[in-house]
Amino acid sequence: VEVYSRLSQAINRLRPRDAGGVFLVVSSVAGEGVSTVSRNLALSLASSSQDRITLVDANLRTPSQHRAFNVDRNNGLSEVAAGRLELDRAVPLGSGVNFGMLPCGRAVTNPAEFMTASRLRSTVNSLRNLSALTIIDGPPVTLYPEACELARLSDGVILVVRAESTRWEVAKQAKRLLLQSDVQILGAILNERRYYIPRWIYRFV
Repeated sequence: VEVYSRLSQAINRLRPRDAGGVFLVVSSVAGEGVSTVSRNLALSLASSSQDRITLVDANLRTPSQHRAFNVDRNNGLSEVAAGRLELDRAVPLGSGVNFGMLPCGRAVTNPAEFMTASRLRSTVNSLRNLSALTIIDGPPVTLYPEACELARLSDGVILVVRAESTRWEVAKQAKRLLLQSDVQILGAILNERRYYIPRWIYRFV
């Protein structure tokens, strides 16, 4: 809870004042907990603000947010990006009046080719007009090129690293790819960290 509160404060400091802020959550490789982190962050922002918050599932290969919220995935991001559905007609469903979730949409054959820069730019601009803050659940940086395209269009990126699983060389490569895309990395979350001594003792070691 504390880490999401700190991230929320950082995001609110960096959000543009003339448009909605868009922030991307990604990992180096698959299975590091990006969907859980992005979902909890979006819900934390919604609970601490009256502003409209939107969570977007942009991982078209292994989407999961529609299952977490038990909604139909079809009327979602891929339909909006393809111009077949207006964003304000994709009814976001969530846990409160100021929280919405845009699922991934229908499956596409080649997500990397489908998620072109122009399509993403148009979609992100629409999201800025829809919500005060948008949190994007993105694909792994080292595996799929659309992650960096999304990063370039965002106001900041959060990198999720799974403790005792992700090799530091892989995390370093993800950071390098993001920096080459000229994006602002807000920080990293060490997910599933284990505490081998009582947690409070770590403050003194």
